[in-house]
Amino acid sequence: MEWTMIAVALLGVLLLISASCAKDVRTVSTSLELQCPPCEKIHCTPRRANRLRCKGGITRGICNCCPVCAKTEAEDCGGDHDYLGKCDRGLYCRPNTNRVLDDYGTVLLRATGKRRREGKCTKGGRIHVVAE
Repeated sequence: MEWTMIAVALLGVLLLISASCAKDVRTVSTSLELQCPPCEKIHCTPRRANRLRCKGGITRGICNCCPVCAKTEAEDCGGDHDYLGKCDRGLYCRPNTNRVLDDYGTVLLRATGKRRREGKCTKGGRIHVVAE
């Protein structure tokens, strides 16, 4: 009887610990949003766009503060907060997805579940992203 009470008490403690851990996990997952400091506090290298040697144009980085080279055709782009970079003018970030043709020959892209898809910079076309 005494061992049963000890086992029940231990089980109760383990349940309390697991409940508090689950609460912490939810807190961490919601705090993963991008939080940028003011641009004055970010050290950009280089600070001036004319010092960049870009194949294409110039855009701004993740926090929209520092000048960075825009991605050119066939380069990786996108991702959460555009961490892989933004495409140059006239290009868009085509998500890495499964292709399906509809009845009219239009390419339909089926996203595979990430919040913001990584992709490749490409020229425009008859492409539509379809949510599943």
